[in-house]
Amino acid sequence: MSDSPMFSIVTVTWNAGDEILRSLDSIYAQTVDDFEVVIADNDSDDDTVTLIRDAYGDEPTLTLLENDRNLGFSAGINRAIKRTEGDYICCYNQDTLFPSDYLAELEKKVTQDAAWTTARVNYRVSETHQCIRFRTKYGYSIPYVVDSRSGCVETNFIPGDGAIIPRAIYNDVLKNMVFDPTLPARGEDVDLGLRLQEADITIKAILDTYSIHPDKLDLYETRIVNFDDFLMNLYSNVVAYQRRNSASEWLPVLLGGFLLPFEVYFDQFPRPEKRLSEVKR
Repeated sequence: MSDSPMFSIVTVTWNAGDEILRSLDSIYAQTVDDFEVVIADNDSDDDTVTLIRDAYGDEPTLTLLENDRNLGFSAGINRAIKRTEGDYICCYNQDTLFPSDYLAELEKKVTQDAAWTTARVNYRVSETHQCIRFRTKYGYSIPYVVDSRSGCVETNFIPGDGAIIPRAIYNDVLKNMVFDPTLPARGEDVDLGLRLQEADITIKAILDTYSIHPDKLDLYETRIVNFDDFLMNLYSNVVAYQRRNSASEWLPVLLGGFLLPFEVYFDQFPRPEKRLSEVKR
């Protein structure tokens, strides 16, 4: 019988401060304890490392790695992932919060033959609605409300904050690399979904629980600075698609850059639950 935990909860921190403590508090309040936590700190110049050590330094299930420089999200979290031993690698942001039954619901649903995520309450999208995202043919993803849904649903997008990867898929399909560190920021989750899709791995979202991303950065307000963010997303998506597909498949992603503001500002965002039927998986 294996001594490895069922879940490896992984995150990368940079100047997280109290955010990481709130996240850890919600992890260690879970109703199941079959997990480990591995954190890679990207050379924070605040008191993040000290806070973690003071609060959880005696916790045997927590491993804290200290990078000697800021490796970025992908390389940083990949380093943490390499130190994991769990059957399922669960990747999250440094401020992600969890209801106490989160892992218990995962325990009931996950299997080794698919990649997984869960519904999310992302404050950048909505502070009240649980949503999952679907990738459009133009590369970007659109959130759909799933508040009253239960069970699991197949999707085509897996977020970096909420990617749940079985050990066998990590080893055999992803070749021990969940996120490609050579891609520009925000292209890593698009690329992950494309690699899984190429390998005929189904992506499923669990709707009976959710994670919470409490960052209220107003990326969807009609401000000039947010169009810079749209352009960065566009660039990341184009590069991710160009790496994995022919020009005939990634050129529509470039077109998507012109459509995204209309999708956000002139349509319902997030999409209401009744419009789930319009999604082509």
